[in-house]
Amino acid sequence: EAAMKQEGEARRGQERSGEALEQILGEGGRREALEQILGMTGDNKALVIDPSLSGPLGRVLDLNLLKQHGVEKTMHLRTGPLGISQCRIIYIVRANLPNMKMIAEQIRHLMQDVRRFEYRVCMFPRKTTMCERVLEEEGVFDDLTLTDFDLGFIPIDDNLISLEMSDAFREVKLHHDMTNLFDAAKAIMQLQVLCGIIPVLKGKGESAKVVADMLMKLREEVGREDEVVDSELTIDELILVDRELDLVTPMLTPLSYEGLIDDMFGIQHGFATLPSELVPGASSQYRDNEQSRVKVSFSSQDELFVKLRDLHPSKTQIEINNRDTFLKTQQLGTVNLNQRYEPNENEKRVMLHAALSAHLNKLLQDSTFARQIEIERLLLSGNVTYDAVMDVIEEMMYKRQPFNKVMKMLCLVSTLCGGIKKHAHYKRELLQVYGYEYLFALNNLEKANLFTKAQSGTLTSVAANIVSSTTKNINCARWESIRKKLDVVPAMEEGEVSDQDDRSLAELYGGYIPVSLRFLQKSLSLAPSDGFTALEQFLSPLPGPFFQYNQLDAAENATNRRHRVVLVMFIGGVTFAEVSGIRLLASNFNRHKGSGIKELRILTATTKVMNGDTLLNSLGHVPANMLKTFTVK
Repeated sequence: EAAMKQEGEARRGQERSGEALEQILGEGGRREALEQILGMTGDNKALVIDPSLSGPLGRVLDLNLLKQHGVEKTMHLRTGPLGISQCRIIYIVRANLPNMKMIAEQIRHLMQDVRRFEYRVCMFPRKTTMCERVLEEEGVFDDLTLTDFDLGFIPIDDNLISLEMSDAFREVKLHHDMTNLFDAAKAIMQLQVLCGIIPVLKGKGESAKVVADMLMKLREEVGREDEVVDSELTIDELILVDRELDLVTPMLTPLSYEGLIDDMFGIQHGFATLPSELVPGASSQYRDNEQSRVKVSFSSQDELFVKLRDLHPSKTQIEINNRDTFLKTQQLGTVNLNQRYEPNENEKRVMLHAALSAHLNKLLQDSTFARQIEIERLLLSGNVTYDAVMDVIEEMMYKRQPFNKVMKMLCLVSTLCGGIKKHAHYKRELLQVYGYEYLFALNNLEKANLFTKAQSGTLTSVAANIVSSTTKNINCARWESIRKKLDVVPAMEEGEVSDQDDRSLAELYGGYIPVSLRFLQKSLSLAPSDGFTALEQFLSPLPGPFFQYNQLDAAENATNRRHRVVLVMFIGGVTFAEVSGIRLLASNFNRHKGSGIKELRILTATTKVMNGDTLLNSLGHVPANMLKTFTVK
């Protein structure tokens, strides 16, 4: 009972730290947005928003606040004329060429009107020379005002913040463009201005080190006299994790409740679009008549979801039943039998999670889904032949299963086994089955080292390929080293992982503990001021350099607080299942910590919350109207 009470207090402490960070960043983003809106004086304003930014803006602004500042109409940026009566138009858009073309077309159309219009274009995260050049060529540059629109970190949930850079990984891997890395460093610097200097920066990976180096230079430019020391939230340590350390995890099927919802339906900015039959009492006004889908919120505001999100779907029903029983007990004696009973919001959420849990558990029992999970597990453990795996992938391909589903399996094999044998054959077959519009996507995946040719000397068995000391394939030797040294596929007894802490982590991916989580687990075992020297033997197989910078000395960093706050930042994206794993790491640490050890609170930051599909779409950069979904009749 005492242990449960201590764990509950630690969890609430972590939630309070997350809420404090969310409040600080929410206020900062709100100020940035309002400054842009107030930069155009007067009322009679129309706000035109890039659809991909409506979610992030919705985290810091609401319609009532906009109306108070003269915004009479809000709409998404679309092709064609605006068709509005307001004379002051504010665009908030991503800085890309298609958006500039649409804006120029709309402004030229409005120029034919006898009224005089004012235009303000706010580019996220900043205006670029290329965009300015396009506006000049379109003949509208002198008729508008251009400004930067940098929201920095956007609160996604009470312990998760994001920069909403959907293309950060692609820009670095394919184009060696470090702009997004600079934006990440600038956002962390702004966080330090708000919350105080972070005493220790550490991490591993090329991109992570670039961000850390940029951050140190930015701090020199800001100067110590501009630093804020006192804050509601003080961060003791920043751990930067390069996505390239672990490209295996995004290609796997997540098996946490939240992760599987994201994998099946997609969660964007705390909302998922679900089939209407899963949403009890879905109102027709929120329903898409063509697809019959409903937008549903998933966040820490839902107490039941907080309890469910980190669990395996098969374990969610107990929590749902407990919540249902509790609510029914509260209703005893309050129900009027003469009136039709209408469930309240809490009861509707229980009904929603019950329906969603049943749907996910039915999926887990599907033979095709179970087969895919089993193949993934065997691949990770090295207990399956290469030919057997490729036979499964060929079957998926020729049945015209979704392109991304097939490519995730191919990328997984390529990453683990150091490439694909008969690479040209599979590339040709993919184009024949799915269409030549995917040629660009396949070339980009190859350039990103996710879908590569096997080196000469690759053996036919994955297991033999991995353990052979004479193989020429370095990646296979590296994976075997990672698998053994980090124990990412822990031993199982009677179908379960023997260690209790590892069991909860392994359930996130069907018996596999993500490399990223093992890296964090090892890093968190060190004192903040300790370097990676003690862990070199464990972490050396991971790509990229180690680094550590101490921004404050021991005297400056002295504190009497009972807790230690660690900010973990993923450069290139993080999955929801990994975020669940980070929460479990903090819980496990606090459960086992000895006397005199501070309570651990972990906050997660990322360039973007992603999954395998969004990563492949980003790298492929295939227009939405070219993406195909095939079904077998």
